[in-house]
Amino acid sequence: MSFDTILAISHFADHAKHTLLNQQGDTASHLLVVTDGWIKLFRQTTGGDEAVMAVLTRGDIFGEAAIIAGASYPFAAEAAEPSRLMRIPGAVLRQLARDNHEIMAQIMRIMSRELKSPRWKTSTSRL
Repeated sequence: MSFDTILAISHFADHAKHTLLNQQGDTASHLLVVTDGWIKLFRQTTGGDEAVMAVLTRGDIFGEAAIIAGASYPFAAEAAEPSRLMRIPGAVLRQLARDNHEIMAQIMRIMSRELKSPRWKTSTSRL
């Protein structure tokens, strides 16, 4: 599957500031790529507070781990300012991972880098 094919089956959407993109616990249906703006990923603590996990900008992706695992999103996502996202269907990503091991390896590298990032260590320690 080529990049052009991925683009053809992907959906681009604009989101206003404060638009909730997904709730924590929603079934993961799409890999999301930030093409413009800022996206806030957060979790609700047991006390009802909001713990910011990360703030993403152009070129960042999210939802990949949940898509590959066939799980739910472990965080909520909200447009922190007007934003544009590319939504790649999860089924397409899973098919790519089965068909092209290099794509799966790249996804694993991204996930590893993100989980080692100081922003994740700091935010998860507050939960």
